[in-house]
Amino acid sequence: MRVHVADDDLLVRYTLRAVLLDRGHDVDESETGLDCVAKLRVAPPDCLVLDLLMPGCTGYDVLHHLQRQDPARRVKVIILSAFVVDADGFDRHPHVVAVLQKPLVLKAFVEALERCAAPEPVVV
Repeated sequence: MRVHVADDDLLVRYTLRAVLLDRGHDVDESETGLDCVAKLRVAPPDCLVLDLLMPGCTGYDVLHHLQRQDPARRVKVIILSAFVVDADGFDRHPHVVAVLQKPLVLKAFVEALERCAAPEPVVV
């Protein structure tokens, strides 16, 4: 699976990259929301691990971009942030499959990745 990590914290990006590579995923990363949006336009990943509070263009801005640019919900999002005010609000966002708090709990992160890899249910 192609996974993009957007987080302004170098240590978080480094840790997630190691975890994802160990599990056989292709990994790209962004330090800013603006860089993330630019990369999403060029090569959308299967899964986006997204911090909410980044300087300039925030994770919230990235989610708004996804709503406009990916109505088919091909990109699945795992929110991983130290500051999640209203997790229930994100549960209703069409791209978000999981909302996780920092510090990272590996088991919860791996479970969220499995949800991202699962095929969408077929509606008949």
